[in-house]
Amino acid sequence: NNTSSSIINTASNSKTEHNKPNASPKAYENDPLNEYPLRGLAYLNEIGEALRPISSNLAWAMWVPTLAYLGADVYDKYARGEDNNYHNRSSKRSFEQATFQALASMILPTAAVKIGQKIASEGMKLFSKDKLSAAVQSELLECYENQIEAGVKKSHLTDAVMDTLTQKKEELPKTSFQKLLKPVAALLGFDDEFANAEKFLANNPERVSLARKFIERKSEEFAKIKNSIDQENFDKIPPKIKKYYDYLIKNGISADTALKKTMKKVVKQANTVPTYVKVFGGFVALAVAAVPIDYFVEKIIIHRFVSPGLDNMETVSQKIKNKMNFNGIALKAKPDNHTGV
Repeated sequence: NNTSSSIINTASNSKTEHNKPNASPKAYENDPLNEYPLRGLAYLNEIGEALRPISSNLAWAMWVPTLAYLGADVYDKYARGEDNNYHNRSSKRSFEQATFQALASMILPTAAVKIGQKIASEGMKLFSKDKLSAAVQSELLECYENQIEAGVKKSHLTDAVMDTLTQKKEELPKTSFQKLLKPVAALLGFDDEFANAEKFLANNPERVSLARKFIERKSEEFAKIKNSIDQENFDKIPPKIKKYYDYLIKNGISADTALKKTMKKVVKQANTVPTYVKVFGGFVALAVAAVPIDYFVEKIIIHRFVSPGLDNMETVSQKIKNKMNFNGIALKAKPDNHTGV
């Protein structure tokens, strides 16, 4: 009976450990940082990156609690030590945990989200009559919105958008370090404002033609809404747009300013579909990749490379210390020729 009970308990403990979310190296029981709700803080930065197409500020803000959690977790593993009793601190364990969290909670999941957004964005070409990716459509509309804000007249809007995206920019010389960081900057959202559209249109007249047709078609749709507002023919505009325009007028906004703000909102609404396509792609990629990433980092990176590497370094370090101690003892035992001792 005791043997049977022992086997059952061992299997139960193994299952519990295996099912822990993002089980980190040497995860122990009674570790609140490895259990929900605190464990959920590690996911906030990935959720923020998936939502970046909607709000860049929100994406950056959601990195703050994640970084705070990761710092607390790494320090906690340092303080717990190898024996998990907070008596013998362990730099080795904290380094393992820092490596695990850096890869499994930041770098690889963020890369997965960006790849998912890219795939979903490119996939939109298959369903769009404009044959443009979600990223390119989104940036074209953002540039169009900027031109409205700048006061460009309707008849010049398309030309203004295309000129902005196709004109060659004078690039300042970059150091090797800056070139090395460029892919990382692009991954984290530090890339140029309209990088996707500019890259898509660069030196390609056929693509420029596709983009121009897209802007012209959207411009005609926006013009119909604008004319309906001018003529107070509100039955032909979306209810949300009418409600927003009425709200501005009721709050003392002049008709011209209210119209300009309303048209900016119209453009934003047109950008909803390509934006949410990218968001959807990011969340799907995160859901699919989260568990494999954790397994890969823990079982392959940590257990096969990091831990053995640290053990080898510790062994070599100990041998050097022993040799130095031996040499020190031998030096003390050597007779002094001057004193004859």
